[in-house]
Amino acid sequence: VDVLRQSLQPLEVQRITRAVAEFAQKQRGHVRGKIRERLTGDEHVRVRDAVAKFLHKSRVVSLLDKIAFVWGVTNVVLTSMVLSAAPQWFGSFFCWWLGPLMCLRYFTYRAARAHYYMLDLCYAVNAACAVSVLWPEQAALFKTVFVLANGPLAMAVYVWRNSLVFHSLDRTTSLFIHMFPPLVTFAARWFPSTQGKALCPEDTLPLFTRPGATVEPLVSPPACDLSFAEAFLWPLVFYVVWQFLYLFVTDVLRGERLRSDPELETSLRYMASRKPTGLALLVLKVCRRIGVMAPGEGFSADSPKSKAIFIVVQLVYTMLTMLPTPFLYGNFWVHAAFLVFIWLVAVWNGSTYYFHVFARRYVDEFMRRTASASAEDRKELERATRDRSETSGSSHEEDE
Repeated sequence: VDVLRQSLQPLEVQRITRAVAEFAQKQRGHVRGKIRERLTGDEHVRVRDAVAKFLHKSRVVSLLDKIAFVWGVTNVVLTSMVLSAAPQWFGSFFCWWLGPLMCLRYFTYRAARAHYYMLDLCYAVNAACAVSVLWPEQAALFKTVFVLANGPLAMAVYVWRNSLVFHSLDRTTSLFIHMFPPLVTFAARWFPSTQGKALCPEDTLPLFTRPGATVEPLVSPPACDLSFAEAFLWPLVFYVVWQFLYLFVTDVLRGERLRSDPELETSLRYMASRKPTGLALLVLKVCRRIGVMAPGEGFSADSPKSKAIFIVVQLVYTMLTMLPTPFLYGNFWVHAAFLVFIWLVAVWNGSTYYFHVFARRYVDEFMRRTASASAEDRKELERATRDRSETSGSSHEEDE
């Protein structure tokens, strides 16, 4: 009997566990259906699908574009005001915007199944930039952020054609991600902090200090230049750690999920699934020329070779864009001219979008409306002529 009881115990436990799991699954489905019915009116319609359908309505799209336009223009004005009038508060200004924008981007990208983009290097550098704002005494962290922000992040505006398109929240957020960390490091490098201290007092601009006042160093010794390790070694360590974590998440932690759902977007899938242009086209030509890829072979998101090529290319790009950063760190005017150049590139890309893409759509819509208006005018003219003819006929009969 004891042997029989011991042998039946695991079966009883399994039966109870299965019953509990089935009950929990049933209750979960019941609760989910009630929530869907309350929010969407139909228990079979997912909330995310209802929200996506609502956001794609024409009046909602128009409203969101107007809100994005107002935010984009307001942000440019506020950025200019804070950076020129109170540069010591620009880091806090960046942090105030970063949190809401990243939350909004996550939810919009999640709905578009593109939230794995937020694992890219630019988001990691933005997070590190926010940490350096909160702990300004960490000079080594600031210098690492300075190199990465003014190197690969700033040059990405030119390479990936970031643009200032006011009515597009997605484009203005992308520009914020790539443009604001360089501006934050510019303000922290050349102007005193909120405590009246500076990374390098002898380089601090006297325009924002009281006459006769002495600026104390924020760190000891003062961070007046970049050593080789600070300009290249530690930023590369940051990059390698990020790359390892990125591959761990996309290939190990969430690898099965990504392989089972080809609709989920990542940076590699985006570049591999589209016709190569710009840097991707140049890399493809070089790989074919040196024999790494066959003449007719293209990039594939599932190919280890393509993944290795993109990793190497991004590493080379990061190293090359870090080379000028010591010159930017050592000269105010060089740094300012570089940021003005990057800003003009973004504005130029935005003007290209408005005049080549948006204007063409506007002209097409204008022609369609004017054609419709012309048709209405012709109908109105014909109706007026007919009425005039009938009136003339009636008058002629009365005269007779």
